[in-house]
Amino acid sequence: MDFCKLVLKHIFTIIIFALVFGVLLGGYAKVKQSTTYSARRQMVISHNIEKVKAKDKNSVVLADMQMLNTYAKVADDQSVYNKTAKILAHKYHIKMSARSIAKSVEISPVPQTLIMNITASGKSGSKAVRIANATGVAVKDELPNLVDNTGNIKLLSSAVTSDLKSTTGPSAKKYAALGVAAGLFIGLIVVFGRYTIIDSKESKK
Repeated sequence: MDFCKLVLKHIFTIIIFALVFGVLLGGYAKVKQSTTYSARRQMVISHNIEKVKAKDKNSVVLADMQMLNTYAKVADDQSVYNKTAKILAHKYHIKMSARSIAKSVEISPVPQTLIMNITASGKSGSKAVRIANATGVAVKDELPNLVDNTGNIKLLSSAVTSDLKSTTGPSAKKYAALGVAAGLFIGLIVVFGRYTIIDSKESKK
């Protein structure tokens, strides 16, 4: 009961702490906030089952699906990114190092399909689109040199700005809510600590 009375007595002080911390953390998140854009291009990698001499055609399709994980890991190669850098420079007049391209690109298979995703991310949407498209061409050209008998590699539609996905962070609302919670907690500690010190002095007297 004493604690509840103490909280009610200093409720405005606690609320002020909560508001101050909420504003501070929310403002910090707002200042640090940035948007990352991602563009995606897909390709299909498969063997023509009509031309493959195999009794069980499904086994060929399953084998291609299982190989996609290998293709994705192999495609994450320096030669692919070197080729991407050349395409960006010649076609789009964008100068990027192979290392920077590798950091912005993710190559991953779509489970239970013959499709492989090439996703490029960056602070510029148009640049992410061009990196995704250039990397797709580079993978198509270089993968057969890295893996024997890859089958047919068919690039699907080019990435476009209208299909861009974006993520903005950090979230100002989440940081503000965290600040309010932290402010309430600190406010309670300050009020209770002050009460404890005063009470201790009075007890000694």
